[in-house]
Amino acid sequence: MNRLLATLLACLVVLAVAPAAAHDDDKKDGPPGAAAKEKETGTGNLFGFSEDTDTPDKGEKEVSLDTFSRFYKRRLFGPGLPVPGGGDDAVAASFGKPRWDLLSTKAAYQYGITDDLSVEVGLFGHARDVRNLGDVPNKRYAAFDGGSVEFKYRLLERTEQNPFAFALVFEPRYARVEEGDGRGVDAFQAEALAVLDARVIPNRLWFATNIGYEPELSRARGTGQTERASGFTWSNALTARVADNAFAGAEVRYVAAFDGAFFNRFAADAFYIGPTANIRFTEQTYLTAALSFRITGSEPTPAPGEITAAQFPRTLLRLKVGASF
Repeated sequence: MNRLLATLLACLVVLAVAPAAAHDDDKKDGPPGAAAKEKETGTGNLFGFSEDTDTPDKGEKEVSLDTFSRFYKRRLFGPGLPVPGGGDDAVAASFGKPRWDLLSTKAAYQYGITDDLSVEVGLFGHARDVRNLGDVPNKRYAAFDGGSVEFKYRLLERTEQNPFAFALVFEPRYARVEEGDGRGVDAFQAEALAVLDARVIPNRLWFATNIGYEPELSRARGTGQTERASGFTWSNALTARVADNAFAGAEVRYVAAFDGAFFNRFAADAFYIGPTANIRFTEQTYLTAALSFRITGSEPTPAPGEITAAQFPRTLLRLKVGASF
């Protein structure tokens, strides 16, 4: 975790001192007076965990590497998970510091079918480090975790006269690893997002809001046990330009987990808040970083030896790099 936090801090330092040389060169190459009129900045990858409405131009391609790190957990133990000697301090002293860290990486290829419709194919890798959690088996491994296909359709485009844009995103996915306890599963998920973003101050400040629904059907390998679940997300992000090619902002997210595919029974929820950053090295390459802290929420008490996906992480970190061509 320390290394990942150091990486994020390094990103923020780079953001603070990011040079504007590339931007200046573009101005020099243009005709006299071209610098007086700024080119409209797109919202692609500006908002951290929140999705934007931008789609590639027809025929444009993009490759990206998108990594999510999840650090568990503010409260590792409860009445349902007895701790020898009582309390987290006793566990740390007797068995070592408890940890429950997950990392998921998506390698993706996106293609613009039209100016307003894109498709993205992604492959996932999963890694975890679970240590000293009472009856929970210690696990430390990495594995291939399935794939997804994402469709994004922009219904309303932002223009000089219209500051708003609206898009729909649909991403069906097959997963091989259960996020909570790391067991092998055959899971079918589908994330649906409604995305709205807006230009608050031209070329200076942008806002985005997302509302999402994610049903899931999973079948455990070996036992054949079937589970149905669903999730709800609502995120809001505000991002400002801090240099010619660098942006920084803040994001607030609410997430909730339910038993059943249609919000049948409430299981847990959480509120997150944290900073976001984006650096555009060139017009074709970028880095996005976001850190999110859980500030409140509710969750079920697990049975002995059980970890569930409804137990939300204490801290989330996202790092995404990409290039278009």
